[in-house]
Amino acid sequence: MATVASSSRTGRLAGERLNQSMPVDAPLYQRPPFYYRNALSLAITYETDPDAVLDILPDCLELPDGPAIAHFVVLDYPWTTFGAYQEAYLRVNCLWQGEPRVYMPYIVLNTESPLAAGREIWGIPKKLADIEIRQELELYIGTVERPSGNRLATLLLRPERKEEPPPPTGSLFLRVIPSPEENAPPSLCELVELYGGDERNFKEFWRGSGSLAFDSPSQIDPWYRLEVREVLAATYSVSDFTLGFGRIVKRF
Repeated sequence: MATVASSSRTGRLAGERLNQSMPVDAPLYQRPPFYYRNALSLAITYETDPDAVLDILPDCLELPDGPAIAHFVVLDYPWTTFGAYQEAYLRVNCLWQGEPRVYMPYIVLNTESPLAAGREIWGIPKKLADIEIRQELELYIGTVERPSGNRLATLLLRPERKEEPPPPTGSLFLRVIPSPEENAPPSLCELVELYGGDERNFKEFWRGSGSLAFDSPSQIDPWYRLEVREVLAATYSVSDFTLGFGRIVKRF
């Protein structure tokens, strides 16, 4: 008896060809690593409300002893393998199994491919927004609006003295993929760690004076809940760095 050949009408998309981002035959972004050059960062480190931090911190993470510390950062990326874009985020100091980490609950940017890559690969909770960084006289100003005209935050910074940069700290993200089925738990829920300082080369690192204001309270983007109680540091930096693969530290 002759062997029956497989149907010529069966799909051919299989194997390694499925190991891509969507759409799998025309991915929106490439695989890591991603490269950044001359990245400008303006950062305010400040004391905030510990209860507000605990409300957004996964129950496997802890607050360190002492004041609750948050970091507001606005960035300009003039050249990356995603293209040029701007970004801003809030992150908080925490402990993972007793070791210092930072957890990032809020982040915005203004272009699509790094938004999709950040959410899908590492679980970075990115949204689209309008972000601006400019220099006037001796001051840098960074603003975040979402939507346009609704100012979420304003950062002011004056670089004053050059210093050595601190060592990098691992960042943690809660990567959640909802289920397509009604009343079902998430298809995936993971705590992911990423070292954004991989192969980081600081060209400039300055400390100075600065301020941060949350201008328009938003229940949709509640950054204002991490209120500014006291500014602890203001830093300006320019660096090259690489974003590589992360690692899953916990599956829920």
